[in-house]
Amino acid sequence: MLVVMPTNRDPIDESVAIRMAVRPPFPVDLLVRTPQMIQQWLALGDPFVRHILEHGKLLYASPDG
Repeated sequence: MLVVMPTNRDPIDESVAIRMAVRPPFPVDLLVRTPQMIQQWLALGDPFVRHILEHGKLLYASPDG
């Protein structure tokens, strides 16, 4: 699961915090990235991020952006 969110924390620390708060009853690969990181990777032509954004399912979008 890709979580795109603004954060000043290390993305790995943020991922661990989310997993600990949610505690899913099934295995989850949780990747936290900032909007800036996503834009940088898209500018470099990253096929992984492009595929996620083109074919992934949006589960939640914050109303404030």
